Amino acid sequence: MTQGEAFTASRPTKLFTASYLRNAPWEVSADGRRFLVLKQAESSPVNAQLNVVTNWVADLQRVARAAK
Repeated sequence: MTQGEAFTASRPTKLFTASYLRNAPWEVSADGRRFLVLKQAESSPVNAQLNVVTNWVADLQRVARAAK
């Protein structure tokens, strides 16, 4: 668009055919030619595990003191 040009909208066009996660964050590349989106996994990993360590700094300090 240029200054003074009136905006007109056309009929929406589907951009993607794959199964992407709804309501997930997305980005446009700096050059404006690509999208970065989260895609739905094709299958669930077997025995997937996520370990969350809280207060890890204090634990690291405790281990460091014990090593002296």
